[in-house]
Amino acid sequence: MAYTASALSLMLLGFKKPIVMTGSQLPLSSPRSDARQNLIDALTCAAAAFEPPHVTLNEVAVCFGGKLMRGNRAQKVDSSSYQVRIGCIQDRCFCVCLVQPCAYSV
Repeated sequence: MAYTASALSLMLLGFKKPIVMTGSQLPLSSPRSDARQNLIDALTCAAAAFEPPHVTLNEVAVCFGGKLMRGNRAQKVDSSSYQVRIGCIQDRCFCVCLVQPCAYSV
């Protein structure tokens, strides 16, 4: 997902619409899947311009595990454990935590 998001962000440079990619550790049909929450978070972020506080997202982003990350700054850290292991490259990265009140880190 990180490679696809990075490629999309470069191919769609200047595209002024939100593109939010998401996924899950387990399929939606599994009892403890994170797919539903990730999908809800991704749709909420994509539609954030229409509800207060009217945050406009005009780029490719990755929404996974309660975090929203820039698509060209996300990287896969670990894919074998159930814990979410997608992180950001440190320079010029925004990461918004969707579980608690928005906390920005640069």
